[in-house]
Amino acid sequence: MLEVDGNRYFIDMGMIIEHKLVEHNIDCKTIKGIFVTHMHPDHTSGLPSFLYLADCYFKDCLPKVLLPQEKAVEGLLNWINCNRFDNFGCENLKVDINVYNSGEIYNDGIITVIAIPNKHIPDSYSFLIKTKDENIIFTGDISNPKNDFPSLMPNEKIDLLICEAAHFSPEDYILIFKKYDIKKICFNHYSESKINEITMLKTIFNNIQILSDDFNIET
Repeated sequence: MLEVDGNRYFIDMGMIIEHKLVEHNIDCKTIKGIFVTHMHPDHTSGLPSFLYLADCYFKDCLPKVLLPQEKAVEGLLNWINCNRFDNFGCENLKVDINVYNSGEIYNDGIITVIAIPNKHIPDSYSFLIKTKDENIIFTGDISNPKNDFPSLMPNEKIDLLICEAAHFSPEDYILIFKKYDIKKICFNHYSESKINEITMLKTIFNNIQILSDDFNIET
């Protein structure tokens, strides 16, 4: 979850999110957008139940949902409609679900989201998120940073880099970390077997943190 000026945005939704919303006392009407990097279930499994609840029960919850495949949009809309037969107060679908392609996919005047294709699977993307003052990169799952790290101009700063480490050696990021001006580096989506390698990287770069559930970081 990304929070900017009291507005909240989700990059992927791979868990049953409604329990966390209650646990952290998050008002659903502050959720403005959900951006899915790719359709693997570990990145999307919480989305159907959240969208169903947003459609019929969460008052004033009107997020824009952007998915990388047209058939995923159709599937989710069909799934929601299959579960609406006993909810007579929600005949008109509230949830705004659309497909996106590469380039700028969202701009609400608070954040701009730019989708950059990667090689993890077909229809898989990384995101560059720009706020008024900061650049944030979510790599999502990528094939390898040597092949498909979401590129910027080398002299453009990255205030926060959220990089996955599940599908290759974390050491493959070394050249990337040296190439760009990165303020904070955070590893997520890693297995226990990769922790030693990430810990080794922390001895080289002093701006690395290893994320876990409920970890908060400020930029």
